[in-house]
Amino acid sequence: MKRLRQWFQSVYVRLLVSHVLVTALTSILILIVIFILIVLDLGTANPDDYAGYASDAAVEWLTGGEDARPNNSEFDLPGYSLVVSPDQRILFTQGDAMGCKTGMMLTECAPDLVDLPAGARSLEINDEAWVEAVVDLSSGDRAITYRRPYESLQLALWYTTGSSGADIYAPDLVQVVLLTALTAALVSFPAALFLVWLFVRPLVRRISRIAGVSRQFADGNLGVRVKDAHSDEIGLMSQQFDSMADALQQNVHVLRDMAQHNTTLAQQAEQSAIQAERLRLSRDLHDSIAQRLFSLTVSTSTLPDMIAQSQERGTQQARQIAQLAEQALLDLRTLLIDLRPATIIENGLNGALQQLCDQWQQAHHAPVELSLILSGRHLSASIESTLYIITQEALNNVAKHARATQVAVSIIEGQRQLTLSVTDNGQGMPVNRDDGQGHFGLITMRERTAALGGSFSLESDAGSGTTIRVTLPLRHAQEG
Repeated sequence: MKRLRQWFQSVYVRLLVSHVLVTALTSILILIVIFILIVLDLGTANPDDYAGYASDAAVEWLTGGEDARPNNSEFDLPGYSLVVSPDQRILFTQGDAMGCKTGMMLTECAPDLVDLPAGARSLEINDEAWVEAVVDLSSGDRAITYRRPYESLQLALWYTTGSSGADIYAPDLVQVVLLTALTAALVSFPAALFLVWLFVRPLVRRISRIAGVSRQFADGNLGVRVKDAHSDEIGLMSQQFDSMADALQQNVHVLRDMAQHNTTLAQQAEQSAIQAERLRLSRDLHDSIAQRLFSLTVSTSTLPDMIAQSQERGTQQARQIAQLAEQALLDLRTLLIDLRPATIIENGLNGALQQLCDQWQQAHHAPVELSLILSGRHLSASIESTLYIITQEALNNVAKHARATQVAVSIIEGQRQLTLSVTDNGQGMPVNRDDGQGHFGLITMRERTAALGGSFSLESDAGSGTTIRVTLPLRHAQEG
């Protein structure tokens, strides 16, 4: 059923039907025009045109005698005809002759017809239109005919259908028209089929070519083309498609090159981030642990001499050495937390952030408001570590530079991304100096964010505080 519906909706069938309909309608129109011409021609007939019926009756009488046609037989037009001798004897009759029969005297059955002048005239009998025609024959006899003229439409039907008598009606015309239209349609079907095959088949083939090429192009075969060089509408459409395909193919190549270039840039950025992280670690080791170990080395080397000189001073020196060692150990633990926050493993992301904010608040005497809106789904270790380290670095920057009295930390998990924001009410900072001296932490935050495919932004106004916002896509969370 589906194939049949598609077949009826095809261009072939539609054009074939259109050709047949045009031919049939043209035939009907020609038939109607001919019929109208017949009606107009018959409508102009005058009484003299009916004199032929009288002559026909005389011919019938001369060729066949009174037995040539039975009395009162049906004739093509309503009425009758008589042939009368000079002594008014009826020699021949056609049709219903109003009781007159062959052999009777005309004065007996139709005295009104005696002494009628030759010629034809119209008259009205019993409120009906009639035509009277009288023809004088060379033998001295007379032919008389009475006919009731039809309407133009009835005459036209008589001419077109060949029907006789008074039972000719308009349905006959409808029948003629329908039969003519059917005949025209049957005759035009092979011609229409041939024309469709001759002229339409190449066009349909070209359109099918466009459809096939477009499907291949949509499936990924970007090198396929229609290659139609005709100058008609289908050719122009094909050429436009080829131009569009060339442009798209070129854009795809450009995008592939850009993607490869971006991959290279991402690898370079990752290497730069690694180098920067190593520089930061070396600087932290030098500024904290290395200095304390140097102090421990100096203090330890002088401890024996100090004890030898004064036991009390030696004991005090030993206590200072122990404090330096303990401080170096604390610095080392802090550095290890920067590398891999152990508190996340022990307490989870929520607990680790809460502990971080509490410790910072106690150390710097400024309230920290922590807001976490998390769905509880599993996050990768890289996401959790990045959130913790960036929060820690942002709080350290607030402590070093902001002079803030209030800090707000929030993490909001959406359908496809996580958003971290750290806001303070401090003195603010120039946004365009995030790569300068004293802002190395901003560089590492930006690089950590980019490594996970996220975005980093810094909003700050002098005297109005600073907001650091980090957005990480959750697809990375599902990978880890």
